[in-house]
Amino acid sequence: MVQANRVFWFGSSGRYFMSIQIKQFIGRTISKLSRSVGYDFVKLNHHTLGAQAAAEALAAHLKELFAVIGIDTVIDVGANQGQYYEFLRNWVGFKGRVISFEPIPSLSTELKARSSSDPLWTVCGYAIGSRDEMSTIKIAERSGWSSLLDKASHQSTDVADSVVIKEVVPIQVHRLDTVLPQLIKDDQIGRTYLKIDAQGFDLEVLRGMGQLLDRVPALQTELGLISVYENEPSFIEVLAFLESNKFGLTVALPLWHDSSLRVGELDTVFRNRRSIA
Repeated sequence: MVQANRVFWFGSSGRYFMSIQIKQFIGRTISKLSRSVGYDFVKLNHHTLGAQAAAEALAAHLKELFAVIGIDTVIDVGANQGQYYEFLRNWVGFKGRVISFEPIPSLSTELKARSSSDPLWTVCGYAIGSRDEMSTIKIAERSGWSSLLDKASHQSTDVADSVVIKEVVPIQVHRLDTVLPQLIKDDQIGRTYLKIDAQGFDLEVLRGMGQLLDRVPALQTELGLISVYENEPSFIEVLAFLESNKFGLTVALPLWHDSSLRVGELDTVFRNRRSIA
């Protein structure tokens, strides 16, 4: 008999053989049953060998970071199917408030229904960027690859071949410094963690924080080492922006590799040097 609290990973392709609603129902049912006897089942979207270890390392890092800073609110930009919310609750053990932003209508509708059972989970059905405007999101067949950016016309990785756009829908985009004052109290900013997963649009999200970014003690963003989207900023541009705003790297973990074993994206956490006494 294996020990309790082992983490079992299943799935490797991320392709959808059933509807999202059916898969989510089955997944939540299995998760509830497995957790009742001390197990967690987590869907693995990328089949890199380091994925499980990376998720465990990130959870351990955030537990320590949240405790040190006293984080009580998490801004979840790019919620998708709510994976990060589940990660916070089940892996990090975070019990505070989560505010999720997901612009894809079908996903935000599902998340709003799920959030009704958690009074500390707020779901907003619009995108976050550097301007308040109407835009479009390119919805990909594979979950987690939809973006406000177009897919790049010339690709340098085979991973991009699996990113197929099935639909383009209009969405509303807001700056965070426009909407956050309506969602959280001003004195909470210093205890708020910002997580961004916007598929090449992360830098625009950061720019939309304006002067509020100075007061955020820590944040998480994806750094793209291999471009998949048109006009996607390089990881050097994102690092330069964060460095100019006094954010220092605390951890970097690979998200996926292509067939040549190059790292495509890193999940990174940064701490605001202004918040360090």
